[in-house]
Amino acid sequence: DDDDDDDGDEEDKDDDKSNGSKGAAKAAAKAKSKRKAADSDDEEDDGKDDDAEDSKLDDKERLARTVFVGNLPAACKRKQVEAYFRPCGAIESVRFRSVSLLQSMVSRKEAVILRKKHSRENSSVNAYVVFKAAESVAPALKLNGVQFMGNHIRVDAASGSAQYPPATSVFVGNLPFDATEEEVRAFFKDVGKVEAVRVVRDKKTSVGKGFAYVMFDDKSCVMLALGLNGQELRNRPLRVSRVSATSGNKPAVPGQKPVSGAALRLLKKGVLPDQVSESTGSGSSSKPSAKAQKAG
Repeated sequence: DDDDDDDGDEEDKDDDKSNGSKGAAKAAAKAKSKRKAADSDDEEDDGKDDDAEDSKLDDKERLARTVFVGNLPAACKRKQVEAYFRPCGAIESVRFRSVSLLQSMVSRKEAVILRKKHSRENSSVNAYVVFKAAESVAPALKLNGVQFMGNHIRVDAASGSAQYPPATSVFVGNLPFDATEEEVRAFFKDVGKVEAVRVVRDKKTSVGKGFAYVMFDDKSCVMLALGLNGQELRNRPLRVSRVSATSGNKPAVPGQKPVSGAALRLLKKGVLPDQVSESTGSGSSSKPSAKAQKAG
């Protein structure tokens, strides 16, 4: 009988070990599941097919309740963007774009998941915020130009291409390829209030193409901005020119000469452009010359 009891004790011990192992395995699996869920939040676009999601944006009804958000900090998370735009209305989804690829062989989805960046790392990404109702778009557009985590975000309706009106916008060329929207905004800070900045980037790599568009809140700022043509940003003389109304927001006068310092000072005092031309002698003068007076 004693032997039977000993055998029973050994069996109980084995059962306890087995149950303990199973319990530990379950706990490990549960912890792993939690870590995976946490990683999923950080990865933003994990597991979903970007092309399939983008095709949904072709749907007019869905497009009408979607906004494009540019210049978001690269470090921001999907949940942070959702929380920021939630006061505008219920959100269906947030999709990130413009994540720089480390290599051309890496897919866009892998780049998002792995958070791999180009050696010239961008400080911003773009996203689409899809609301559940089209009425949420209008209040979301009011967030254009506000600061979010240190960056001035650009918010446009996804249903229409963002245009930079010639009356209030300028084209900026010869930018460093890794220039950010914040750098360009700071460059024009003394001109007037900047409504929006768009640094044009390569669709695959998100690396800048070396030019941008800047829109001001008032058309009087354009002449002042043109006065910065030739000024340097990181040792590169920038080319600042008007935006053409008929060439898809391209520069109207790529080879435009800089406005003189005297003209710029007069513009800041509120002197009109035609008066600037006369005051600085850069245009034709209405006063007859001494030779003409003598001839008369």
